[in-house]
Amino acid sequence: MPSVQAQPTLVEQVVNAIVSEIVDGELPSNSRLIQDELARAYGVSGQPVQQALLLLRDRGLVREASGRGLIVSPIDPDFVRKLYEVRAMLDGLPPASRPNAVPSGPRSRDRLTWMQAAPPSRAVH
Repeated sequence: MPSVQAQPTLVEQVVNAIVSEIVDGELPSNSRLIQDELARAYGVSGQPVQQALLLLRDRGLVREASGRGLIVSPIDPDFVRKLYEVRAMLDGLPPASRPNAVPSGPRSRDRLTWMQAAPPSRAVH
């Protein structure tokens, strides 16, 4: 009998979408995260976005900024590297192919540097 895989919940889908945008540099460090804008962008109600943001805050990917609400935490290149490793594990990649999922080389370092130096006032579109 084939195994049945559980579908990700709406909150998990929103978490994954936000993490992808952070890792891809679409949401750079210190970007303000506005719940209503994220909900509109992802086509969901505010509740799954709120829950996703709380989970991401607990994991350290976003943080509270005085007077600004939640923002993307400053990016640490080692943290991003570990995040890629975790995502590879969660995506079910075999151990032999996991190192290939970790960004490395000059181009990745340039991207991480750009993510760290991004302007703090950029909001989600």
